[in-house]
Amino acid sequence: MGKLRLISGTMTDFYKPLSIFLGAMTVIGGTAFSADSAAVPAAPEKPPVITYADQVRQMMPVAWWSFESEKQDLGEVEGSLTLGKPGPTAKDFQSFAAGNRAALFGSKDGKAQGFIRVEDPGAGSQFDFDNGDPITIEAWVNPDADSPKNGNMYVLGKGRTSNPGEAANNQNYGFRLFESGGFLKLSWLFRSRAEGDQPQDWHRWDSSSGFKSGSGWHHVAISYVFGDPDSVRGFIDGERVEGMWNPGYAGATKRPPVVDDDDIWVGTSGGKGAAVTFHGLLDEVALYRRTLSEEQLTDRFPVEPYTPPIPAEGITEGKVRVEIIEDLGKIGKWPRRFPKPSLAYDEEVFGFFQVPQKYIEAGVRGDWTNPFMIRAAAKVTLPAGEQRLLLRSRGKSRLWLDGKVIAENEFGNFGGGAHNEIAETEKVTGKDLRYLGPGDRETLIKVTGDGKEHLLVLEMIAGNGRVRATLGETTVSWQQADESFVLLSPGTRVVPLTDDGWESYRRERNEYYPRLNQEL
Repeated sequence: MGKLRLISGTMTDFYKPLSIFLGAMTVIGGTAFSADSAAVPAAPEKPPVITYADQVRQMMPVAWWSFESEKQDLGEVEGSLTLGKPGPTAKDFQSFAAGNRAALFGSKDGKAQGFIRVEDPGAGSQFDFDNGDPITIEAWVNPDADSPKNGNMYVLGKGRTSNPGEAANNQNYGFRLFESGGFLKLSWLFRSRAEGDQPQDWHRWDSSSGFKSGSGWHHVAISYVFGDPDSVRGFIDGERVEGMWNPGYAGATKRPPVVDDDDIWVGTSGGKGAAVTFHGLLDEVALYRRTLSEEQLTDRFPVEPYTPPIPAEGITEGKVRVEIIEDLGKIGKWPRRFPKPSLAYDEEVFGFFQVPQKYIEAGVRGDWTNPFMIRAAAKVTLPAGEQRLLLRSRGKSRLWLDGKVIAENEFGNFGGGAHNEIAETEKVTGKDLRYLGPGDRETLIKVTGDGKEHLLVLEMIAGNGRVRATLGETTVSWQQADESFVLLSPGTRVVPLTDDGWESYRRERNEYYPRLNQEL
């Protein structure tokens, strides 16, 4: 393929200008390097991969369950667990060994089938955490697709065991995953002890984002310094996630937690009910008396940098290959890994307002997951010289050119009703250009064409788990010499991005999609 150079980007609404160059002169850290110069140094060799087990050992956990052997690393199994199940491996995560093992947890007849119990050695043990003590809990989790609705599945907790002789609500700490709308979010829970005329109370921090049940292996972590409510940090798949102290509980506090000699449990809590029992696979559960840094927790999820894969069936000359990817595993963010496409088909231009109907078993209509992503790829040729591309989308989107992102649109800010403020936007102008649709976002990009073929990929996430998974009027268009815009096409199809052009295209596709549904 030839070279295209991105000259500049102009983003409407609240987008930052782009400063990426695909050829000619690139400025890195204040030093200029010519892309064609023989003086460009060779890429440095990749540092050796530190095994996951060594990463954990270096941080000196006070408790660690690796599930590598048939006998528990620490504690005793109550009931029955299925050990020796496949865990995260080097196939997907380079720091793991090929035969890494995990443990399967679950429930039967409404009760936990098995869990791990560790007796507290006594007062002031390594398992007791009080004000001023830092704590980090991490684990690899692969929850079942049918995890308990509205459940709070325990990964690790101390206290709240309902053991004879122990107080009922003595949670020193608890790290859970709570189910909400088919997604699992982080939950951090502890009980403050009574002080003077202040009784004990519950304090719960929940993450605002999560991952889809049944979406495979994820790394989760929580860190906190007791007595400092602003210190709480949650991580999913190596990325920090936002959250808040749940207002349905006592909120943020500097009060010390309940501390006693009750047990530490892995995989359940309380009365061992199904709603608090972990359902699925657990691996590498670790407890530390320190706060692991964001860099250390990012390294826990070692995946290769993402670039869009070439569709399995290839890309037909003159066609746009469209893939629908479900179960993204995250809300509101780009995943670092993607599942295989649920459906693939061809289009003629980069213009999308709907997708084919989903059908499940026995030919019954179903719904695409919320969110889902469309990935549209084509081999395109732009004439030599400066060219202007316009990206419009309803959801979070990005445009790739030869494996590099050249433009992005973020999600819009939508409230829960019909009284959202209308944002002021910088208007992109063009001859008879169709107005930007309500709720859509746009980015204008300038590139230098070379008359050669290049791979262009559009990715757009529809929905975010809270708002409807719709496409709006998602397009990539190309400005012509007369300043009009047409939908970008790898073939000969010409669709003007005007009111008449779009409405005509929309009517034609509305007639086409019922036929496509029968073919797929």
